[in-house]
Amino acid sequence: DTVPSKKFVESVQNQGKELITVTTEKKTYAKREKISILLDAAGMGEDDVANFSVTVHERIPYYNEDPYNSNYLPDIDKSLQMIAKEGCIYIPEINGMVLQGRVNSTENNDSIPGSTIFLSSPDTMANLQIAKTDRWGNFRFQLNDYYTGKELIISLPYTQHAKIELDNKYELKSTFKSSREFPESLLKDFLIKSQNIVQIQKAYKVETKKEPLLNQKSGLYPPWVYPPASDAIYPADFVSLPDFVEISRELLPALRTRKYSDGCEARLFNFASSQYFYSDPMIFLDGVPINNIGQIINLGTEQINKIVTMGVERYFGDLYFSGILAIYSKKMEINNIIWNTPTITVMYPSIQPFSMFVNPEHSFTDKAPDFRQLLYWAPFLSVTAKEKKHIEFSAPDNKGEYVITIEGVTNKGNMFITNAFINIGSITK
Repeated sequence: DTVPSKKFVESVQNQGKELITVTTEKKTYAKREKISILLDAAGMGEDDVANFSVTVHERIPYYNEDPYNSNYLPDIDKSLQMIAKEGCIYIPEINGMVLQGRVNSTENNDSIPGSTIFLSSPDTMANLQIAKTDRWGNFRFQLNDYYTGKELIISLPYTQHAKIELDNKYELKSTFKSSREFPESLLKDFLIKSQNIVQIQKAYKVETKKEPLLNQKSGLYPPWVYPPASDAIYPADFVSLPDFVEISRELLPALRTRKYSDGCEARLFNFASSQYFYSDPMIFLDGVPINNIGQIINLGTEQINKIVTMGVERYFGDLYFSGILAIYSKKMEINNIIWNTPTITVMYPSIQPFSMFVNPEHSFTDKAPDFRQLLYWAPFLSVTAKEKKHIEFSAPDNKGEYVITIEGVTNKGNMFITNAFINIGSITK
């Protein structure tokens, strides 16, 4: 960034190491006046690189000590002791959302170790993640952007008399206790003012943020069970058939389906051994594994869009499949399945998408009110030694004292916080 020609003379207050200094042109600005800030990494070492955020917001009256992010960083040794003691805790979600929970017995509520858990999402492709419970009955799934906005079906394919309980990461385990006393008289006027500002912004449809585009490719792919098949069968191309027994008999020569008084069975032809498998294939309906062929035996050609069969041995993790049978319905028949083993359905518990700050551009003649309390926000900035950065934004109509906070960490692990203060006064021409 280029540094403006104006001389920056205002000294500021710093907390911690003065790795990055903040200077402003003056201490008091008029409403809607342009504000320029210079960030100077003069205090950094030769090979230092700092990642930091810049926030400029209205200062809360009578509240001199702002809560910084670094105050909430946990004690590493204490965290490791907690992991060893409790076994299952919340782990950092660096690569996406982690869905976790436990499997307990419905008979005595004891945890069930070693249980296999399936996780899939209804889709036009067979997808599957597999986990096993640890000795405490806990399990975890790593979810990526593929699951955003999708329904998740979690099941215990081989376990009866059990229940799946998902952890609520936002549940309050103990009674909330404030870190300090906040006398009502000190905050009441500020809270009322803030409430009025929100009403004004909604009335005038003032937006200071925008959501990022969600249709960009993330590079994260679904957990495919098999590669795209080119030999799929489309029942609509043939004569109408009433159920899956007739479909397998007339349209799927490699699949043998039979009904018995106490159930049904399906066997795929193993092309490697030239004989039928001795057990049912792994059956997917609308991308989700189901328990057995009996759950879709009544589906006819009017309800099925596509059928894929794979008459080869398949290994998925430590599981063995006697071939794969994948059925894709026209109207998501997976929602009508009666499950034979414990199963729950949840929506992807996604984190709210990040927002991008919009720095408004306006002049003294603009009639729309501007009572912003957050004047500037840049969460992902970086500088090298001796580098200077220049940022600009406009003052609002909201009079008061504002805090400029620079907070970050260097590539050597040194955390730093720098504060500066400016005032927004009345309009001067």
